Amino acid sequence: MIIDFDVLKRSDPDMYKIVVDQMGVGLTGEHELQPIEFMGFAPTTRRRLSEWKAQQETAAARTKPVEVLMTLSDGTTQLPLDATPSMLRKASLPQLHDWHRRKKKESPVTRIAGRFAGNIF
Repeated sequence: MIIDFDVLKRSDPDMYKIVVDQMGVGLTGEHELQPIEFMGFAPTTRRRLSEWKAQQETAAARTKPVEVLMTLSDGTTQLPLDATPSMLRKASLPQLHDWHRRKKKESPVTRIAGRFAGNIF
């Protein structure tokens, strides 16, 4: 389990103090707790630390980076990656090519090994 002790100290100072006291060393920055270190904590400390980590991960997942849209060579702006079908129909050809290239780079389509797309027989 990777813990950012600076974030833990800011968000839950009591929990930080408990963890540092039980580890016997003051830590800063990110530190990976090995399973043997984690199991050395008291059960309530393990539970609270796991809940804190889950809360931090969900908070990080909620913050989505803002997409910056550039101007293309034909003077139009890029389409957002989550463009609706109506936006795609109204878009110019350079916008579509740029959108397709960025979308493919973000989530490439992979084929299942041993499968043929055209024929099932």
